[in-house]
Amino acid sequence: GEKRVDDALQNLRGVPGFEQILYFGFGHKSFVKLLAEDPKGTDLVALCSCLGEMHSETVTAWVLRELWSIEDFPDEYKPPHSQFVALAKACAGILTRTSFSNTVAGMHLQVWDDWQKSSIMVSPAADIARVLNGLFKISRGEVDNITVLGYNECAFIAGIAQWLFNFTVRVEEENGRLVYTNTPEHKTAQVTLRYVEVDLQRHSLLLANTTYVLRSHTSLLIQTPDQSLLKFTLRAPWDECLSRLFGVADFNNRLIKNAKTFDGFLGSIARIYAAVAKGEMELESESKKSVTESNFKYLSETVYGRGFAQSVISTFPELKFGIGFLDSLDTAIGVTLDIARRDIEFQLRSLQSLCSCLTC
Repeated sequence: GEKRVDDALQNLRGVPGFEQILYFGFGHKSFVKLLAEDPKGTDLVALCSCLGEMHSETVTAWVLRELWSIEDFPDEYKPPHSQFVALAKACAGILTRTSFSNTVAGMHLQVWDDWQKSSIMVSPAADIARVLNGLFKISRGEVDNITVLGYNECAFIAGIAQWLFNFTVRVEEENGRLVYTNTPEHKTAQVTLRYVEVDLQRHSLLLANTTYVLRSHTSLLIQTPDQSLLKFTLRAPWDECLSRLFGVADFNNRLIKNAKTFDGFLGSIARIYAAVAKGEMELESESKKSVTESNFKYLSETVYGRGFAQSVISTFPELKFGIGFLDSLDTAIGVTLDIARRDIEFQLRSLQSLCSCLTC
């Protein structure tokens, strides 16, 4: 974990500054680089940057404030909330180019589809701080292992336990089905996490000396009504963006299984765009046609016709997994404009019927 954070710090690029002033020349260093000159400062940067990858700056500051109390640091030296926020801001984005976010997503994705995606929210800061304190106890040799119960936040704890602390981890669903482990079968993981729907009214957070509960975000609404600050953030590799957005099950069962309709829809769009680009008589009046033709030379071939089709595929490589995707796309592009305009209405209604939500 120390090596990974050090690599991330070495890859940082920026210009030192304070508020609206940028500094150039000798003698000025960024706040993060100054912190990282000391081993304990590097530990703090690592913790803040990991928290900041998945949480808002506000939630990160709350967690740091709670940790201050749990670790029994002197109250007379406790910084105000604004200083914790400033620290969270300074460390934000340090791990963007590392594998940390993908590590967390790998712990989370397989059970994500079974829950409402709108409920991907954080747990209370006090709960997160208690579990992090449990990880600290393992690293200090005070306990051998801990168990964590909860939902979304379990992915973060599993990710930081493996990526930063290099602990052995076991992630399970509520029924005991294994989601992920890096532990040999005959050994007990240092951190065991179980995805469960936690009772919101549960008052006893610490069930046993080494068992912790991560509750719902509901109690945090007292501190802020802005739910956007309470969202649990996951970065996704671009070549998996559609399956992450729609969920693997929805993506496979709806989009891929209905690839012919979706491909036809995209092909019809490409055909209509080609008509717009070339100023076809069927689409526009003579006056508009002449204007379009004069602008035709400024249009890239990637925004209409077969160029558009190739652009879509290169942008969203997951679509290539649909059976007959390219053939259906090519067929739809080759029809007349009248057929394309007729087909696109039918294809759109067919796609809308695949989902019963209000938006679709």
